[in-house]
Amino acid sequence: MADLKKPLDQTALDALTLSTDEARAAYQEQRLTLEVGRTIRHARKKADLTQTELAARAGIDQGDLSRLETGQGVRGATIAIVERVAQALGREVVIQFVDPATKRERAQAAYEQDVAVSHS
Repeated sequence: MADLKKPLDQTALDALTLSTDEARAAYQEQRLTLEVGRTIRHARKKADLTQTELAARAGIDQGDLSRLETGQGVRGATIAIVERVAQALGREVVIQFVDPATKRERAQAAYEQDVAVSHS
């Protein structure tokens, strides 16, 4: 079973997601949820907050925050919930449309930041 607390690098993700058409389709459906979760987790750790502290600041359940961070989703998860978490971190949500050609480089950089925060 995969350790959800430990982020996967892009090569590992590719190995998991590119093995079958069904796996690729399932990953694409969850990709954004996983990216949002990774972003929240990184920002929380950078702010030196526990899930309990951040959840209290955002006015959400700690279990829901945990599921959000691991990409498992949250009951009724909406952009509004993500925005509440961002505000609790002193941040704001920005939605962008990006060129897929540069996406992989940005994803790898985000992963490396996540790993660095996890080890600090």
